[in-house]
Amino acid sequence: MKRSARVLASLAALAVAMIAAATAPKDNAAISEPFAVHGRQGEVVSTRLLLSRLDDVEIARTLTTDDWAPQTIDTTGRWVVVHLTVQTRRATESISSARLVVGGREYANYLGLRNDLGSIQNGPGIATRGTIAFEVPTELLSEAAAAKAEVRLQTAVLPSLDDVPTFEVDLRAAPRSRSLVIPEPEPVEPLG
Repeated sequence: MKRSARVLASLAALAVAMIAAATAPKDNAAISEPFAVHGRQGEVVSTRLLLSRLDDVEIARTLTTDDWAPQTIDTTGRWVVVHLTVQTRRATESISSARLVVGGREYANYLGLRNDLGSIQNGPGIATRGTIAFEVPTELLSEAAAAKAEVRLQTAVLPSLDDVPTFEVDLRAAPRSRSLVIPEPEPVEPLG
């Protein structure tokens, strides 16, 4: 009787091990991926590091800064300009590693604008309204995947096991213009 109980226990342990091996992630990247916390335009998304709200999205060919020495930047593609309000929660952070994801392709936010929200680092509790911009190919905006693009407000290039504010945007329906003026970031009322 003891022998059959041991054999049965061994078979059960073997079955559990086989199930664990079959359902385990196949690559190490899947183990440490960030957790997307989804929100819609106008909603405040709360994560460990940030309170954030996507206010608007626009498309343009040329960007001009609105500061002491205006800067104009053209592209052969298009600029996806995202207007945001961001507030850090516990420490000084920036969204310098934000991403625009369209159909599995990732575009980093452009860091060449002097008054880009990605370059601002306010302390905890200080909300700031500003913009970030992504340079994309023109043809990307007419693809079906552009209707379900995602803006991810990452505070690190590879955020491991952290939550990331993620907003779905429809780039196909976003307003378009030849040129946009990018205002300087400004402090606003706290988000929460």
